[in-house]
Amino acid sequence: MMNTDEGTEEEVLAKLRSIPGVVEAHVTDGIYDLIAEVVADSREAVKEILRSHIRALEHVRYTVSVDVVDEPAEVGGGVEASQVL
Repeated sequence: MMNTDEGTEEEVLAKLRSIPGVVEAHVTDGIYDLIAEVVADSREAVKEILRSHIRALEHVRYTVSVDVVDEPAEVGGGVEASQVL
């Protein structure tokens, strides 16, 4: 999750979507301007993507990261939790 300089969300979104390891990225309403899902082979690789690519983007003011450590759970109707936005 991240905050950007005002009015730069779409610019940052386009750059996020071009970073290897970023599998989803979206503009959001609320306290954060954007949210991105990063997938890599290890936690260290995810941290490197965050440090070297995401936090280094122009207009990114700050980020908050959350590690998902379990498998997606099934929710009502046979939909995996990872499919729910």
